[in-house]
Amino acid sequence: AGVPLAIAEQIGKPFFTTKGKGFGLGLFLSKASVTRAGGSVKLYSHEEGGTLTELRLPRETRGEEA
Repeated sequence: AGVPLAIAEQIGKPFFTTKGKGFGLGLFLSKASVTRAGGSVKLYSHEEGGTLTELRLPRETRGEEA
């Protein structure tokens, strides 16, 4: 049924992992990079199963002109 709410609230926090190995920094660093670029990351869990991850990035980086 997708990512449980209790886990979804923790995703993106440093050192959080549901795996037995790793440091739990991958999604944290990814989310930080997207946020630094002026974007956002959202998770949508579906009752039927599966999770949708939405990444939104601006067309231009802050302070730059096309």
